[in-house]
Amino acid sequence: MKKYLILFVLLIPFLFFIGWIYTLSTQVEEGRLVAVPITGYDPRDLLRGHYLRYQIDTRQFKKSDYPECRLPKGWDNRFFIPEESAEWLDRVFRSNRYRFSLLFSCQKGRKAIATELLINGENWEEFKKENE
Repeated sequence: MKKYLILFVLLIPFLFFIGWIYTLSTQVEEGRLVAVPITGYDPRDLLRGHYLRYQIDTRQFKKSDYPECRLPKGWDNRFFIPEESAEWLDRVFRSNRYRFSLLFSCQKGRKAIATELLINGENWEEFKKENE
């Protein structure tokens, strides 16, 4: 009996994370995709790894056009990127020659999830392959 109790207790966190992953993936798949222009960039933080820290460009993005989209605020404004690409993305962003935006999956009543970084409307990894 004790073995089954230990097994059950060990399975609870696993089942919780499987449910969480399923919920997030469903939200991304079923949500409306919205491209949001961004400004501001910080390619690294030694305590938290490499990521893109951004601000939503409110001059170009009108929240009233997407009332169901609850975009992240404050410290949530970060998009993780691979360490080996941080320096390249930093150079591209600082050149001020390209439009950066994030693709968000929005669902009414839920916080939007950033799914993809875009440079001039193209996935940043594809853009990197073409422009390196």
